[in-house]
Amino acid sequence: MKNFTLNQKNNLLTGNTLVAELSNTNEGKRTFVVVRAYMDNQPFGGRVSKFPDKSEEEMKNIAFAYRKYSIDNYYIENDLDVSKDELVDEIAKNGIKSFEVLEEIIQQYVDDFSLFDLEWKFDNPI
Repeated sequence: MKNFTLNQKNNLLTGNTLVAELSNTNEGKRTFVVVRAYMDNQPFGGRVSKFPDKSEEEMKNIAFAYRKYSIDNYYIENDLDVSKDELVDEIAKNGIKSFEVLEEIIQQYVDDFSLFDLEWKFDNPI
């Protein structure tokens, strides 16, 4: 599956972050792709309202961001705090204005969008 499901889109549009953990060929590291929505008309990218019914004006102000990175297993296994300095191969982009563009970008890293689930279900350290 190369697109977000309706449920995944609704999760993003109600402020939930989605994460996919990728199978990693680099032993000793784990790789994550994190996707979130934010309000680009607010300082520091304000939170998206938890209410699913959004006006056309609200929808115009929603943007998406993603981050792909790898992290050494040591940090996760020992429940250590992780800073940006510990991330390996980090790629991040924000200001994405549509699901279509977001999906096109994410397809470069994730073959199966069914891997995406709610952030709290993962050991995602960031």
